[in-house]
Parts: sequence; C-alpha cells; structure tokens
Amino acid sequence: MSALSLDSIVSRRPEIMTSMLDDEMVMMDLSKGMYHMLEPVGTCIWNDLEHPRTVRDLCVALVERYDVDFQTCQEQVQAFLARLLEAGLLRQHAGSVP
Repeated sequence: MSALSLDSIVSRRPEIMTSMLDDEMVMMDLSKGMYHMLEPVGTCIWNDLEHPRTVRDLCVALVERYDVDFQTCQEQVQAFLARLLEAGLLRQHAGSVP
C-alpha cells in the first residue's frame, strides 16, 4: 500500500503476541521469530489500534491525552506507524473505517 496519510486506516495484526514488562510492551511476532519493545506512548498507540482507525482519529486522541500539537503528533505518529507496518506488525486497510 502507499505511504500513510491522515486518512489511512490501520490496525494491529491480532496474531502478534504482547506482554507488559514494567511500563513497556513486548511484542512477539512468532511467525518471524522477532520481538519488539514499545515505550508507554507506543503502547498507547498499539492499544488504540485494536480496531481499524484512521491516522487522523489516532492523532486527535493522542493530542487530547498528551501535551503535543497536532502537526508534531501527525509527523511522529506517521513515522512510528510506518515502522510498525514495515516490521509487519500492522495492517493497512483500503476503504473506510467499519
């Protein structure tokens, strides 16, 4: 799929195993034998992606929770989500949010 825009729809892959270790989330992709760690904000984003949602909706929710302006949030979230997509941890959906 193409680069992420504010209207891109993403969700986490349900087969990714997760566990909390102190205040960080450990994510295990058993099919690739890889694990990844997320800090608290990344964990918040991961939890928000249980169901498909747009990057815009995700950013709006984060701006409400954290002291960050929308532009900065958008840039950082798009970069973070792109890394998760590249690692195969997320799905990018076509169409609209169900």
